[in-house]
Amino acid sequence: MSLTLDGLAPPASLRLDRPVWGVDPGSTRMAFGALLPQGGGKCPLEAPRLEWHTVRLMKADAVHLRWARAGNGLHAAVASFKRDWGGAPALVVIEQPFSTGHQTEPSSYYAIAMLLGALGQLGLETDVRFLPPQSWKSLATGKGHGAMHVKEKTARYRAEKKRLVEWANGVGYSGHDSNEADAVGLATAAGVLLEQKRSGR
Repeated sequence: MSLTLDGLAPPASLRLDRPVWGVDPGSTRMAFGALLPQGGGKCPLEAPRLEWHTVRLMKADAVHLRWARAGNGLHAAVASFKRDWGGAPALVVIEQPFSTGHQTEPSSYYAIAMLLGALGQLGLETDVRFLPPQSWKSLATGKGHGAMHVKEKTARYRAEKKRLVEWANGVGYSGHDSNEADAVGLATAAGVLLEQKRSGR
């Protein structure tokens, strides 16, 4: 799916000369989002174009043999994104899926290994980073979207899934899937990081 972003910043204010991607990883499906420069990045006045896609890997009760098949499918999907989304991205931001204090399912490690293997075919010009949810949400939604955060007893802020979908809809995502909305936010965070790097911040 694709739509031209309009009216909000970020991501409409971002001026990209190369694509950036965001990935919300999962063991049964992975959501990819991308911001693509319009006109090959040659027109600085145009907002980036938004793309998104979900790659279904396997059923939740998959046996280990299916991991190899899912890995092949993920490689093919990444190759198609590289072809259809304007070449290798300058930056890919992946949500850090592991939390301290909770036991992590081994399938999460397998899925991340598959994802990194698939992204490896993009080439050395692509930077890959992991960000925890609170970090990418802050980068993506910007100061102008403070109303979407709720304060918790821990005095930390988080964006609720429903609110994140509403934000993503406001910047051009036309679906209702919270994982795809997260991928849109992750791609936006990647664009913000790229601009910060370019400006030396």
